[in-house]
Amino acid sequence: PEFCNLTHLVKVDLSKNQLTCLPGELGNLSSLQHLDLYNNKLTLLPVSFSQLRNLRWLDLKDNPLEPDLARAAGDCLDEKQCKQCASRVLQHMRLIQEEADRAREKRLLREKVIEHRAALTVKPHQCNRPSYESTLLMFERVVTSQSYNAQVEALAAQAAGEHPFYTAMKASSAAAGRKVVPESPRKPQHPFLHLLLRLLLLLLLGLAGAAAVCHLTDMRKEAMCAPV
Repeated sequence: PEFCNLTHLVKVDLSKNQLTCLPGELGNLSSLQHLDLYNNKLTLLPVSFSQLRNLRWLDLKDNPLEPDLARAAGDCLDEKQCKQCASRVLQHMRLIQEEADRAREKRLLREKVIEHRAALTVKPHQCNRPSYESTLLMFERVVTSQSYNAQVEALAAQAAGEHPFYTAMKASSAAAGRKVVPESPRKPQHPFLHLLLRLLLLLLLGLAGAAAVCHLTDMRKEAMCAPV
């Protein structure tokens, strides 16, 4: 209603109008001091009623008020009671306002929790495509890098029975133009055997010389040359 925007109003008489409810913007009447709601069909008051901080006089007689509100309102048979009615009803409506605020905060918190859970559950088609493509590009760079290819070749050589260490040895040998031949261990020398061979050789030379003397000289007729 337009009259709720008339913030300069100080006194409002709505008695005997068969009203079943009041506008939710009633709290905008910040200057209101006197409110007569006698003989209507009101059961509740709007939550914004708690904002009528300047209200000093209130009459709620002959209304089917909700029990808690009826107890807060009491009677309004004289000026004093009507002032007390205004004070008690304002206090009652402030409590209702606080409960409404807490309920609204809980509802907002519950909505935020639901939104947070929904954000954590991301469907595949809702993925960020630029991020997805950048990840693929980074993976391709890793796969095509030299270090990655070297690791793959080393694993393949190892699987084929060719260890990378021996592959490197062969490559270096080919570059140098020579083969890697393992050096055979030296045989142990035996001085006694060498001495025996020398004595045998001297003996053979002596026999050969004696035979030559016996055949080539006149000593072949001698008895010592007979065996030769």
